[in-house]
Amino acid sequence: MISILWQIDFRRLETSHLKADMLFIDQRRIMVGGVLDPIQALIETGNASHIDTILVDGKILVQGGKVLGLDETDFMGRVQKECEGAWEAIPNDWHYAGLRADQMCPPTYPT
Repeated sequence: MISILWQIDFRRLETSHLKADMLFIDQRRIMVGGVLDPIQALIETGNASHIDTILVDGKILVQGGKVLGLDETDFMGRVQKECEGAWEAIPNDWHYAGLRADQMCPPTYPT
């Protein structure tokens, strides 16, 4: 893999030229701080908010930290609904003693 990277002419990044998957990370964000070793900084402090661009098979899927073509509000609403369904199933399907999710992991501020 390393030898392949040395052979790629990164000055010629074109949709039809480069079919590899690539990830561009912005380590200038405030959460990272000063960077002496960029790989170590990525491993120790990196998270999804540091991703600027993702290319898969030569197509840009994420640009400027946003997933292209994704309605994030709608998507996160569907994720929440699925999680709530999973949490409701815990007593019957997952937990040996029938505890609910909020009994196993009590909320910070119970309602």
